[in-house]
Amino acid sequence: VESGIQDALKQELASILTSKVNRNELWLVTPALQLAATLLSVEHCAAIEVCLTADDPKQLVKHQERLAEEAEQVLKMVRDEFLLSSERHKVSAMITLTGTWRSIVDSLVAEGAGGQGVNQFAWKSNLRFYAEKGLRAKDIKCTFSVCNITKDYGYSYVGDDFTPLVRTSGTHAAQMALITAHHLGSGGWFKGPHSSGKLEVVRCTANL
Repeated sequence: VESGIQDALKQELASILTSKVNRNELWLVTPALQLAATLLSVEHCAAIEVCLTADDPKQLVKHQERLAEEAEQVLKMVRDEFLLSSERHKVSAMITLTGTWRSIVDSLVAEGAGGQGVNQFAWKSNLRFYAEKGLRAKDIKCTFSVCNITKDYGYSYVGDDFTPLVRTSGTHAAQMALITAHHLGSGGWFKGPHSSGKLEVVRCTANL
């Protein structure tokens, strides 16, 4: 059953990637919220890397401004009184994820990363998503990376009860540590105050 679900999610992701869909409308074209979140992350990574490799360093600043405009558009969506509760949940999750990518771009702009390439630590230290197309349209491999670690996306179905991880400096460091520990064949144990995001980090990392 699990392998069948994973194959279905893989086919759904491939079909959406091969179609031209605005990233703010991804939640509309797939019933699986986790796929919309993954596809949104792939789109954001691709857009950011274009800015990082551009000859004009100001391209990253322009992208930062575009993200601010997109955030306003998504906020208008969630205020729509005709949205169903399930649709509102999806849009709220997309707002959380969009805010995460905005904060990443803000930090890159603050670091002066524009035009400096994709191998700088300021960028590679983030959780990044990629989709590589094969010879056939349906042959698409989705991976995620942190620093020099790259792993295949697992297509673990988590249903509609999926909320992307809210990115703070603490959760970012914890997720990096957990992925690195797993890559090295080790475990991890988080210790911190109540409601600091320990369980959220483990849950979101496990769903990769």
